[in-house]
This record gives sequence, C-alpha cells and structure tokens, in this order.
Amino acid sequence: MTFEFIDNNSKIDPRTRKRIRSLVATGKNAGKTVVRPSRIKALKEQLTHPVAFPSAQIHSELTQSESSSEETVLPIERPIGDDVCYFFTSSQPNLASRSLAKRDCLTQQSSPSRDAIHHLCQTFRLVNKKLSDNVVPLSTIATILMLAQYERHQSQHYQGLIHLNGLLRLINVRGGVLEVQKEMPIIMQKAFRVDLDFALYMGTATIFNVNHVLASRAIIFGSGVCPLHHLRCTVDSSLLGFSMNLSIDLHNALVEAMSLSRQLNDAAETKALKVNLYFFNANIILLGYQVISISPLSQSYQLSRLENSIHLGLAMFVTTFMNRLDRKIPDMPFMSELLRVLLTFDFQVHLSVLLWLLFLGNATILGPNDQEWLAPMVATTAQKLGLYSWNGVSKALVKLPWVNSLYNSSSQSLWLKASTYYESPFVEKSSASPNLHLV
Repeated sequence: MTFEFIDNNSKIDPRTRKRIRSLVATGKNAGKTVVRPSRIKALKEQLTHPVAFPSAQIHSELTQSESSSEETVLPIERPIGDDVCYFFTSSQPNLASRSLAKRDCLTQQSSPSRDAIHHLCQTFRLVNKKLSDNVVPLSTIATILMLAQYERHQSQHYQGLIHLNGLLRLINVRGGVLEVQKEMPIIMQKAFRVDLDFALYMGTATIFNVNHVLASRAIIFGSGVCPLHHLRCTVDSSLLGFSMNLSIDLHNALVEAMSLSRQLNDAAETKALKVNLYFFNANIILLGYQVISISPLSQSYQLSRLENSIHLGLAMFVTTFMNRLDRKIPDMPFMSELLRVLLTFDFQVHLSVLLWLLFLGNATILGPNDQEWLAPMVATTAQKLGLYSWNGVSKALVKLPWVNSLYNSSSQSLWLKASTYYESPFVEKSSASPNLHLV
C-alpha cells in the first residue's frame, strides 16, 4: 500500500482535493459492483401500460385516426386572449366530457356524435354564464377589436365579421356603447373605424349608428365650436345647383365632405393652417357613418341617379382616408363594381358629376386594368363640358369634394392619356383659344 501525505497547514488546491475524494471512494467501494437501474428498461415498462380512455371504442377510434393520418399535420393556431380565457367554475368538465368533445375533431368525422354536441353545448353554457355573471374587462374588448382589425388587414373580412359581432355583444354585456365610451372613448373610436371599414368593403350597414359617433366625438373633443363651421357656410352657398335635387341628409353629408376637402387644400396652400389629425379622423368617421346611414352601398340603387352618384362619390372620398398598414388605399371590389355599373347610365344632365366620379375613381378604387375604358370616357366627357386643359378640369373638380395633394398626381396622368384619344379636336380648340393648352 502506498501512502500520500497532505500538508493541512497550507491551502489545498482543487487538484489535491479531487485526489483525496478519489482515494476515499476507492477504499469505500473496494470489491463492490455498482448496479444502476436501466433507463431504457424503465421506458419500455412505461410504454407497456397504455393510457386508459373512458371506453375501448374511443381508444380504438383514436388509434385508427392516428394510423390513418400519420402523414397529415394539422395547423395549430396561436391563441390570442387574456385573463377571461382562463376561469374556473364549480362544474368543470370531467375526463369523459373532454374526450367526447375532442373525439370528432381528432377523427375528422363528417357529423359529430350526440354526446359530443351535448358536452360542447354545456361548455358554451358555462362560458356564457361566466360572461354574464362578471363584468367583461376592457382588455377583452380590446383583444377582440385587435382580432377584427388584423383580419381586415389580412383581407379576411367574413371571418372578421364574427369578431365584429362578438365585439358588439361584449360591449352590450359591459353596459352598452355609451357606458364604454365614458370609460374608454378611444376604444370605441377604434371600434367605429373597424365597423366602418367592414361596411364600406362589403356594402352592408354599420352595427353602430351616427348618434354613437357624435357622442364619442363630444366626449373626446368636447362640445366647442367645430373648426369646420365657417367652411360649411361658404360651401353651402356654392352648392345651390345640387340642393334642390338631393335629400337633406345627403346634402348635409356633401357639405361636410366639401368642408373637409377645403380644409386640407387650404392647409396645403397656406402652410400656416394646421389640421388636428385626431379631430380630422373623427370627422371622417362621422362622414362615413352619415353616408352609410343614408343607404348601405348594396341598397343605393333605391336612390335617384344623381343621389346615387353623389352617394357613391362620398363613399370613395371616405375610402381615401381608410388606409391599410402600408398607407395605401385598400382594394374595394364591390365599390369599384358599383362604379362601373353606374357609369353605364346616361349623365347628360350632370356631366360635371360624371367627370368627378371618373377622376375620383381613378385616384381611389379603380385599378390599372380600367385605364382602357376610363381614358376615352374622360376625354369624351371633358369635350362635352368644353374643357381642353388640366387647368380647366381641376377647376371643375374642386367644386365637389376633392383633395389636390392626394388626387392631382394620378389625375394628371389620366388626363395626359385621355388627351391622346381625341388629339385633333383638342389641338384645334387650343389653336382657336390661345389661353387654353394641354398640360
């Protein structure tokens, strides 16, 4: 036996300490065999005992489903929720209830079983009871609102309608629109925006009304004098030619749109006037609700031809400010189809309205494929109105809702294309009148 001596008076380094532990373990385990349990054997024993399901029939169906869908991977949606998604009741579903509820989803049967429907109904009853007993938190309303906004930006409008209707139910459970406006008016303002987006896209009515929007604007900005009041007075006097042929509500909406457009044009020209973006956004939402309250887009055929034209033009004007996340105007297939159908009718009496619709549609909802018929129609309409330069066309357009900084760029390009279709009459007219020229 060999001996190793350790000097306890000096500091023991880690190497020496490791050597001490090795020698002690050698002496303690001398002549012994260390046997450790096998992990592989334990795992095999665990796999020999299957999970007990409520019945052998369910177990066989699940086994068959797993074997038949080995290569099928079902997508898993990430949950978005808050504390209302996790609650506990005294009537928690047992294992059998959860198994029956999940069975049809796993086996992908065409018709669910009676037991599964029963337990799913019981689950919905417990959820509705929980929602009716306690006040829905504002975080839940904000979450559903974000889901509706997300699906709108993803062009999933029909799925977004489900969350929009659910949002209305949650607001009613909370105490109604007016109650939520008092607590959190910003949430209701965003809810109005989402509601208006869906109504303009699908041509349906809004779930909220004009009075709700007016009350929300009064809560946020107060009941002071509106900065558009002086513009409304000047605009109203310039629309005497349309007043007799429009309903009162449509005339008021047209005056509101003209006031908003002139406010932006004045701010862009003078550089001194500043537009309150929050107040402007509230006015745009109010204008959209006024237009939809007159008639949803899907029922605008009940209006007269002039009223239908002004109504659709105001809807396109509102759409200008309902931008997507990339700050572009969203695609409006239903609204663009309404415009194409409307332009097939005769506009001999109101050619200025027709010209306004053509240029406004080009700047908002129409696409590049519409240029083939749009440019010659613009040329024909301008020729009938005696307009042979962009300067004259622009003066005619600003008589109706028109924002120069937003519409002029695309409209000038359209005017250049339109001038090529009837070049000779334009040139002759330009030579006869030296003040008129093509731009």
